[in-house]
Amino acid sequence: MDSDTKLWTFLARAHNQALSAAERAELNGLLTGLDAALGTTVTHLGPNQVEMSLTVTGDHLQPRGCVHGGVFASLVETAGSLMACVATGKKVVGTTNSTQLLKPVREGQLHVTATPVHTGRTTQLVEVTITDGSDSFLAVGQLRTLAAPER
Repeated sequence: MDSDTKLWTFLARAHNQALSAAERAELNGLLTGLDAALGTTVTHLGPNQVEMSLTVTGDHLQPRGCVHGGVFASLVETAGSLMACVATGKKVVGTTNSTQLLKPVREGQLHVTATPVHTGRTTQLVEVTITDGSDSFLAVGQLRTLAAPER
């Protein structure tokens, strides 16, 4: 089974029940591109919530020493897209990413939680929060997605 098929098998399974630790480990091994470069880890994937984490490294910092805003926007995009896929059972593309940065962070662990707000047949809206280890809000975002037409 190719990696794309494996990924969609996991997303379809998560539509009905949360993935096990072993399934999440395999799913994390399938992450590529920006998600792999950032070091994103899916820690929970279930019908009504996606949770991810990222350990801040020097590669995530902008010149002033804080996590780059693009890292937060990328986490909103990834967590929101996964949540929309799981909720609808369809492949989606992001159309609007609104990420609000609330507090700078220089080190530590980022905790990401995505929950569906609207899961329509065509469009979806997902709310995403990003906190630190003490549950202090660092960023909040919303991702609007569009169910991609089948090819």
